Amino acid sequence: MKRVGFAPQWLLVTLGVLVVGFATLHARASAIEQRKNWPSDVDELYLPPVAVISRASLGHTELMSDLIAVRSNIYFGEQISTKGAQKWLLYYVNAATELDPYFQPIYLRGAVMLVYNGNAFSLETFRNAERILEKGTHYFPNDWNIWFQLGFNRAFEMTKLVPPNSETYRHLKTDGVEALRRATLFDGVPGHVVNLVGTMLTKGGQRDLAIEHLKRIYASTTDPEVRQQLRNQLKSLLGEQYKDGFKGEAESLQTVVESRYPYAPESFSIILGSRGVAPFAVLKDAAAPVTESTR
Repeated sequence: MKRVGFAPQWLLVTLGVLVVGFATLHARASAIEQRKNWPSDVDELYLPPVAVISRASLGHTELMSDLIAVRSNIYFGEQISTKGAQKWLLYYVNAATELDPYFQPIYLRGAVMLVYNGNAFSLETFRNAERILEKGTHYFPNDWNIWFQLGFNRAFEMTKLVPPNSETYRHLKTDGVEALRRATLFDGVPGHVVNLVGTMLTKGGQRDLAIEHLKRIYASTTDPEVRQQLRNQLKSLLGEQYKDGFKGEAESLQTVVESRYPYAPESFSIILGSRGVAPFAVLKDAAAPVTESTR
């Protein structure tokens, strides 16, 4: 009786194995057939989701970000030489910044590669670059290069892709000038950038804002060449009688720096305030002129 009961079970198991084996072989053959139509470079270019890469890195996310950044540079060059579509580039750049958001160079370099890659400009491409740059300003708010590129894209490049009398055009122009203005508030910005922003503010009918902007930069810079350029612009905006009206601001700045943090860049004294004030307590307006209330 036990043999009679065992035979059907054995047959069912055998039949099940055969069915599974047949289904597996069929699925394999179907996958191989479908794979013939895939692009030849998919295996080389595919990148898993960032969450998977992060877990696979075993905590070494910065290393994985570096490797992806290197791969994006190689991919970018290959696509340039073959006039490719750069369809994987945005994914690479996003992955690199997600794995290591403090990888500073990738923001500017990635945004530039996304736009200037040999293909025709499009608003979508600039929007992708804009999001990368905005993320960069979040993690590196004092990097004038990122702010400048963001403002340049908006004010000069993206405005060419929308109707000149549209609301989108006006927003892009305004936001672009504001990003450029913020770029001039940090140490190391070239004088021609300051001149550019002042000119754009004036042409945009924002004369008072242009004057205030130039005054603030003049008060916070120690570069003689930049000061001279600023003085010339202020002269044209305010008139001959005001050309030397802000010379004392530079002397005041030097006095404040010597009394606060003479061993650090000038911006430390402006941002951190006097030694008796808690650090970062006056970050609300880092570029404000030095007055009696801030000394």
